[in-house]
Amino acid sequence: MKRRYQFILLGGVFLSLSACKEEEATPAPDPVIQQAANPDRGREHFDTCATCHGEDGQGNRDMGAPSLVNMAPWSVEAQLIKFRSGLRGRHADDAWGAQMADMAETLEDAQAITDVVAYIDSLPDEMPEQTLTGNNATGERYYHMICGACHGPGGQGTEAMQAPALIGVDDWYLERQYQNFAAKIRGYHIEDKAGRQMGMMSHSLPDEQTLNDILVFLQAPETKVVPE
Repeated sequence: MKRRYQFILLGGVFLSLSACKEEEATPAPDPVIQQAANPDRGREHFDTCATCHGEDGQGNRDMGAPSLVNMAPWSVEAQLIKFRSGLRGRHADDAWGAQMADMAETLEDAQAITDVVAYIDSLPDEMPEQTLTGNNATGERYYHMICGACHGPGGQGTEAMQAPALIGVDDWYLERQYQNFAAKIRGYHIEDKAGRQMGMMSHSLPDEQTLNDILVFLQAPETKVVPE
């Protein structure tokens, strides 16, 4: 089994609001009898994704597109469904999310999502570069006090709690998602239970530097090693 660095998205979840009014959500993929995941078909769908996320899924910060290759398949699938259905990416202040939501709508059904997720899972892992500075020890202490109960002791994620992995995710992306949760730009939709829960937790840290400390801890070499 391939070693997998799973992903969190601290996140993501956005819906277009105009004067604090939610728009009607785009329908979720139609329930159909799905075939087994087909990475080859998924490669065709990924051509659209590669425009921002890169041919190897390594991400592109200038385009606001995080690396995808370390994300857990269940988390990637969940976020694509949220983007496609309008639970994420449609807040008026979320320009990056709106772009992703538009792209997710090009996936015509649940089978297309399954296939593209399978292709992403086949791409080689590559840990992102650290872009933030902070205190590793402080970050470790706060992480275990506040984040670890859901996201796991080493940030590897807990599918049963719908808490994606944090290790292997670009630190700049995690920082942005945490800020989006705090500002209710993400986790705004009433049907996004996991996003709303993270929104409540986003006010648990005392300041921005503590967030950076946590993200530095998650980038530490000893934290990155996840059991298979």
